[in-house]
Amino acid sequence: MGFLDKAKEMAGDAADKVKDVAGDVADKANEAIHSEKAEQVSDSILNKVNELAGGNEAVKNVTDKIDQAIGNE
Repeated sequence: MGFLDKAKEMAGDAADKVKDVAGDVADKANEAIHSEKAEQVSDSILNKVNELAGGNEAVKNVTDKIDQAIGNE
C-alpha cells in the first residue's frame, strides 16, 4: 500500500468518525430540545414574551410556533 493509498484510507476513517460523532451530537441535541426541562424553560420565556407584547396576535403566533418546536408537549 502506497503513501497516497494510506492517506486516503486514513482520511476516510476520519470522515467516518466525524459523521458518527456528528450524528451522536445531533441526537443528543434533539433529545435536549424535546425534554421536559426545555419545555419548562421555553414556556416560562414564551409566556413572558407574550406578557410583554401585551397580547399582540403576531407575537402570539410566533411564540406558538416556537412552543411547538421546543419541549415535549
